[in-house]
Amino acid sequence: MITAAVNKPATAKQVFKNFQIGKRQLWESLPPHIAAGLTQEGEEALGKPWPFLTLTLFQDYFYTGNRKRYEELYFAKRKNLCSLVLAECVENKGRFLDSISEGIWSIISEVSWVLPAHNTYKRDTHALPIPLTDKPILDLFACETGALLSTTIHLLKEVLDPLLVRTVSDQLDLRILTPYLDDYVWWMGLKGETLNNWTTWCTQNILITAFTLDIKETIVKELYHKSAKSLDAWLDQYGDDGCCDEGPSYYHHAASCLWGCLYILEEGLGPIFTKLYQQEKIKNIAAYIMNVHVADDLYLNYADSLPKAGRLGVREYLFGKTVKNPSLIRQALLDYRIHPFEKGDNDYNLFYRLLAAVHSEELLTTPLPKEEKKPSFIWYQSVGLAIYRRGPFTLAVKAGNNGDSHNHNDTGSIILYAGKKPLLIDVGVGTYTSLTFSPKRYHIWTMQSAYHNVVNFPPIGQEAGKDFGATLLFVNDAKIVLELRGAYPEEAKVKSYIRTVTITPEKVMVHEFVEGTKEPMLTLMSPERCTAKEFDLVGDGWNITVDGNPIELVVTQLCVEDPPLVAAWGNELYRTTITFDTQLTWCVSVNS
Repeated sequence: MITAAVNKPATAKQVFKNFQIGKRQLWESLPPHIAAGLTQEGEEALGKPWPFLTLTLFQDYFYTGNRKRYEELYFAKRKNLCSLVLAECVENKGRFLDSISEGIWSIISEVSWVLPAHNTYKRDTHALPIPLTDKPILDLFACETGALLSTTIHLLKEVLDPLLVRTVSDQLDLRILTPYLDDYVWWMGLKGETLNNWTTWCTQNILITAFTLDIKETIVKELYHKSAKSLDAWLDQYGDDGCCDEGPSYYHHAASCLWGCLYILEEGLGPIFTKLYQQEKIKNIAAYIMNVHVADDLYLNYADSLPKAGRLGVREYLFGKTVKNPSLIRQALLDYRIHPFEKGDNDYNLFYRLLAAVHSEELLTTPLPKEEKKPSFIWYQSVGLAIYRRGPFTLAVKAGNNGDSHNHNDTGSIILYAGKKPLLIDVGVGTYTSLTFSPKRYHIWTMQSAYHNVVNFPPIGQEAGKDFGATLLFVNDAKIVLELRGAYPEEAKVKSYIRTVTITPEKVMVHEFVEGTKEPMLTLMSPERCTAKEFDLVGDGWNITVDGNPIELVVTQLCVEDPPLVAAWGNELYRTTITFDTQLTWCVSVNS
């Protein structure tokens, strides 16, 4: 659908011309506190160093599995450059130019822009210890670095040294554009690969680079035609219902980057996607994030997502405008107005920062759309996700299979909130290390079904892969019934495991029925300690009553030290296990 649109005759033009430093009307019309904030960020970045990224630091990941030490310096440099560029655009006095030039030089002096964890030529294989400069790797952040540098010289071209501009352009051609046109990477999706957020995220930044540099139109045309094929391949694999199988955190890198790709193409080629934005699939992709929204900055997380999945901002606001989604517009405006300088996990992306600055007046003054009631029931068939809202409850039941991108072994698991209060949780994901995307991924406890709200058969839990999943027996707006035996390997000896989840405004009831030779054990994960009264649990304002044939109940405190998990839940989590014979019914209610 995108390829058809870009095949129409069009003359490509550079984007963001109205944002260049010489176009003073834009920069001088920013709301005063936004301009002052951007200037202050630039001043804070002025004195910061431009660290050299050593080989030893690059190889740290290869030898220890630690990603953080290299990435902290890598991203800090890019964040500082963003802050300096925006401050100079606001002030236009040359005060930040020397530091900007040093930052540019520091980044182009890096032997490679690929992250150590991504330094491989074959998907899901161990990274190489040294980057090969004769064959640059186009990973997420090499592409993002290209977009940062190309946008920087585009905005500041008239005030930067022309020789530096030329050098940067040469480096971008060598490291980004030529490899993109001449080489093939799996995320391009032109050979039937399974795709994920890399496709839209990388493609967006390739397009930014292409449409901000002063290059031949024939080259630009070749670039956008190839990118359109990749985006079509990605869309072909995405469910028509718009569900992101990687969880809400990745909405910002998948759906929002899809919007970014279309935005850049339209800026460069003209308004070519009017009909595309009217298609239900695109509307559904945009709407997903509000359908998994709980309250404030909380979302129904699964896969490699956390409950605080990132505030919405200018991209989601503009996407909402494009597809005419008032709920998305409203939440993006609310998030921006509460935290106008909260930049999320991409504060090193100049494109996002630039959009937020130039649309700041609109983001601050646009009337909020009327709040709409969230749907009481959504069934995302493509992923197997059922979402219910009744009374105080927001409930998610994850069916599907264990072959999702960024998968956790969580088939059949549930997430439950009462208002903003998390009752039963998906713990989420900790700091990425070499284990996270290795054959030992499921050695990580947060990935295992034993730490999700589902039954296991100790020491055996669910297995990963599309072959391990649920059979949907029934689903409607108040009930879902799953046969889950298929999520477990043969050694679990499960003949049948039927989970029935029913919701009313007063309670959520779950019935477990198991046939097999191993003793089943239910796990319940909570951020707060519940008091056990025989086989019932009493929490702060809520309780779980248990009926059937329970054998033993154990509450275990888990000490949490990993920073992302601490930020989400604090330093303690609680795992309740209930062993039973063949049947168990447990019911969650809140105190009136």
